[in-house]
Amino acid sequence: MVKNNVKYLLAIMFIVFSVSVFINSCAPKKPKVDQTAIMREQQRAAEEARLKAEEEERRKFEEAIKIEQERKAAEEEEKRKFEEAMKAEQKRKAAEEARLKAEEEGKRGIEEEKLKEEEEEIKPQIAREAEVKVVPQLDDIHFDFDKSDIRTDAREILQKNADWLQNNPDIKIQIEGHCDEKGTAEYNLALGERRAMSTKKYLISLGISADRIYTISYGEELPIDPNHSEDSWTKNRRAHFLVITK
Repeated sequence: MVKNNVKYLLAIMFIVFSVSVFINSCAPKKPKVDQTAIMREQQRAAEEARLKAEEEERRKFEEAIKIEQERKAAEEEEKRKFEEAMKAEQKRKAAEEARLKAEEEGKRGIEEEKLKEEEEEIKPQIAREAEVKVVPQLDDIHFDFDKSDIRTDAREILQKNADWLQNNPDIKIQIEGHCDEKGTAEYNLALGERRAMSTKKYLISLGISADRIYTISYGEELPIDPNHSEDSWTKNRRAHFLVITK
């Protein structure tokens, strides 16, 4: 009886094993995974990602370079426009200064011509040989090199001279324009005339009548100090006053 049971159990186990083998043999087999192909695919994907990242970085870099170039170009354009505006302003100022200078010179020429005409109408210029005398109350004034403008220190002297002339209304004077020996004789005669005329105009502005004042230029011909030094030349740049007695 026991032997029969064992045989029966073995038969069942054999049948189960056979069925299992049969089932396994009939089941579809899983494909074998190719690890090399997977690694190659992963490497390819990584390389593509790297190249894409590099391309993106290069694009950003090129955009940054372009933006910087555009900024520099804009700065250069602004600088160019500013320099052109400065040049235009300088030209405008130079033209305005030239116009004002021309107007001033024209006005001064007209005034000098008018004063000369008034002198001619009143009386011809009196030569040094005419009877004149030096009056201590009338002091000389001095000028800077190659200038005929009335200096600040000369204004006080001319005010004192004007006060004396106003207190002596019957007196007429002659103003002599003198220069140093620098420059040509012709130039110094013209400079001496300008100095005498500017002195006359200043006295007129202080209330002295133009018909009481005559002018003459001696240029460099009658230096008060004949030495050839800067100190002597400074003394010779002057306007000298003489009182007319005839």
